[in-house]
Amino acid sequence: MKKAIDPNLQMMVDIMKTGNCIDNVVTKTLKPYNITHIQYNILRILRGVHPEPLYVGEIKNRILFANSDITRLLDRMIDKGIIERNICSENRRRIEVRITEAGLQLLLDATPGIDAALGHYLKDIISESEANATVALLLKIRESIE
Repeated sequence: MKKAIDPNLQMMVDIMKTGNCIDNVVTKTLKPYNITHIQYNILRILRGVHPEPLYVGEIKNRILFANSDITRLLDRMIDKGIIERNICSENRRRIEVRITEAGLQLLLDATPGIDAALGHYLKDIISESEANATVALLLKIRESIE
């Protein structure tokens, strides 16, 4: 006889599976642009404050997926020419990061594909009220975990 799975545990497993599915779609969509979903997220964050810079610590606090190796991640983005880094003139230990014109263009090119890929999976099957209810439930879960 099979033991019934706790519905809350099943929900958490399904959330992780769904997140993995979404991550796979985003990864596949961004592959032609030679960036990861984390790099895409950083570009969006920097575009939001453009033309102002952000400090590395602020970026780390805002990204969707915490990455302890943010320095190497940013180094790879600098090598691609999509961001630039400057040492803060007032505090040499603080590093300012700014999106470049190439980074802005990459976002312009990649975002329609991301929007289409994610919208394609959700628009026809999830109503606005279901989406709002899901967001509220996920927020409730995150708040209880944090």
